Amino acid sequence: MNSVIPVTESPEVTRLALWNQQLQENGHYTTHPLPGKEELPPGSTNDWLTWKTLNRLRSGAGRSRSYMARCGYTSDSMCECGQSEQTVQHMLQCQLLDKLCSIQDMADATETAMMCVNK
Repeated sequence: MNSVIPVTESPEVTRLALWNQQLQENGHYTTHPLPGKEELPPGSTNDWLTWKTLNRLRSGAGRSRSYMARCGYTSDSMCECGQSEQTVQHMLQCQLLDKLCSIQDMADATETAMMCVNK
């Protein structure tokens, strides 16, 4: 049973602190080292398709060939480069990209991230 924790800060600050604590405890930061925020991340003014793709890549839930194979949509999970299984992490670092992209690029919606999203 959860104990009641008195709220000493504003509800927004408390909610964000609890959210970040939960992310830390469940190991989220080992795969996505970005803290939670109560605001739309950069890139929210892009068109829906770009925004959706950017957020899928940010969260590690992008539609990679590996993911599509797990869902049964394809049997081939290898990247077009032939070097690795196409996971979201590989998609951001694949040699077929003009510039390599980091999770921080995705978080900040940099020009490099937009090139990756639109590739």
